[in-house]
Amino acid sequence: MKGMRDVVGPMTGSALTKVMQKFETTGSFASRLRSGPSTASATVVPTVEQSVKSMSVVSAHGKCSAREVSLQKGLSYGCVWRTL
Repeated sequence: MKGMRDVVGPMTGSALTKVMQKFETTGSFASRLRSGPSTASATVVPTVEQSVKSMSVVSAHGKCSAREVSLQKGLSYGCVWRTL
């Protein structure tokens, strides 16, 4: 639970209350969406995976680069790199 605990030791009463309130409102212990760069979406991973497989078969040395995949699929290099 990211951001809930800063110290080592037993959970305090107020921290436990916070966790319970969060679970009651959201029904989950998962962290809420935060600002910043988004994570790789569920559609990007299969796209990159399929592209890497097809490029590896065609390639003479059996490898491909993240740069090649990003240029071929129109995705950013960083997105492809994080997916791999």
